[in-house]
Amino acid sequence: MPPALSGASANPVAPRSQTLVSIAERVLFLRTLPDLGQVPVEDLAPLAASAREMSVRARTVLVHRGQPTSAAYLALTGRLRAVRDGSPLPGDPVTRAFGGDALFSGTVFDADVVAEPGALLLVLDADVLLEALEDRPSLLRSLLRAFSAGVLRLRREGDPRPPRTPMSTPDQGWSRPPDLAERMFLLHEALQLRAGSLTVLAQLARAAELRVDSPGTPLWAAASPVTEVRLVLDGELDLQPAGQPRRRAKRGHFLGLVEVLADSPWQHSAHVASSCSSLVLPAAEVAAALEDHFPLALEVLRHLARESWFRRVGGLALAVDR
Repeated sequence: MPPALSGASANPVAPRSQTLVSIAERVLFLRTLPDLGQVPVEDLAPLAASAREMSVRARTVLVHRGQPTSAAYLALTGRLRAVRDGSPLPGDPVTRAFGGDALFSGTVFDADVVAEPGALLLVLDADVLLEALEDRPSLLRSLLRAFSAGVLRLRREGDPRPPRTPMSTPDQGWSRPPDLAERMFLLHEALQLRAGSLTVLAQLARAAELRVDSPGTPLWAAASPVTEVRLVLDGELDLQPAGQPRRRAKRGHFLGLVEVLADSPWQHSAHVASSCSSLVLPAAEVAAALEDHFPLALEVLRHLARESWFRRVGGLALAVDR
């Protein structure tokens, strides 16, 4: 049970022997959340059924500052609030929900997350959520699509580039194509895998090829279909999003993955700024690998959640459990 804030009653959370909100009402509520609005009802229903309710009598700390969350908290009635040193944070970054992005990404929050008196919460525990994703692949696919669409919206509001992956391999210009083992290692770094089989890495690596492009070469136009995913190994690309400043993609930028998952066209045009070597994979191969391999799909979902969370709350997301 979450501990009460100083001055709260000794039993701030009322015990519940029966639910107050039907499964149908829970599903309708979940679909009002930004990242779940397009998830099919048949995928949300098992998730809604596995959640538990928490009725809050007094202001209650759900997640302590700097501590990982073990659940996602959704305010069916009342509200949540981010509090530091007893005072609400400016900008009101937490109101209706907390924990989805943080739970998947492993980040911790630089504030207490509290439930205000009178709130009725829907709580999705981490183990229950993971079990639901394992049991229902369509739910994982739906969440990948929803999180990807959310990340694209956030990119359109700020920097359109994906986070840049640190690369430990030397910046050697790739005068020769990397062999299978090298391609596997490059993809392992790009995806920052904690789990996943060598089989899926080998599958992707076999489909990947080295592409060397000359300065000035156009690669794709904004709003054109995404047919390939590209990991920049050296050199630079110029990306031109509509209505935004031009940006440079450099070594370690993995381009196109989020668009493929969201079934979205390119959000920017691209041409080669300086001689550029990239590892290129057909989009269909990437989609098939994510469809067939749960650990890889879950890892990509973690990356999406981390990018979403950092873009939403900035410096309030403090650390990542890697």
